[in-house]
Amino acid sequence: MTTTKGPVNANGIEDLSIPKAIVNRILKGSTANQVNMSKEARDAFVKSATVFISFISTQAADLARKAGRKTITANDVYEALNTSEFEDFMEVIKRDTTAFQQDAREKRSIQTKNARANKKAASGGASSVSRTMNDDDMDLDEGGEEDEEPQSKKVKAADED
Repeated sequence: MTTTKGPVNANGIEDLSIPKAIVNRILKGSTANQVNMSKEARDAFVKSATVFISFISTQAADLARKAGRKTITANDVYEALNTSEFEDFMEVIKRDTTAFQQDAREKRSIQTKNARANKKAASGGASSVSRTMNDDDMDLDEGGEEDEEPQSKKVKAADED
């Protein structure tokens, strides 16, 4: 695999690094506070992660260029990892990426629903009200027994204009 040599930006890779707070959070999660870590070790992780990202992104950019594209795709990243002998991590990376994307979609969906509900409530549109049934709300037959047909725990009542 051909790699692009030279500085990542005008000042070189030495001026780039991922935020230490993020690396610290990852380290805390992966070591689960089983060991103490020196400041120098944390700095080494930050620099190592920066170099790794730079290396893989350069590999992925080369793959995209060879394919005639200006945009790096996830498949370019996966192929760069694979050709850089990180194929053992591919299954975990793809699974975690899929799970992350699914969680992000669900969060966006919830946010969209909440925003629509808030907008609808603010505009005074027709609203539906949910309430939990009390024991008094159950239908009883003449003998005081509950109907055999089960009823929902929630009742929706719509205001009709």
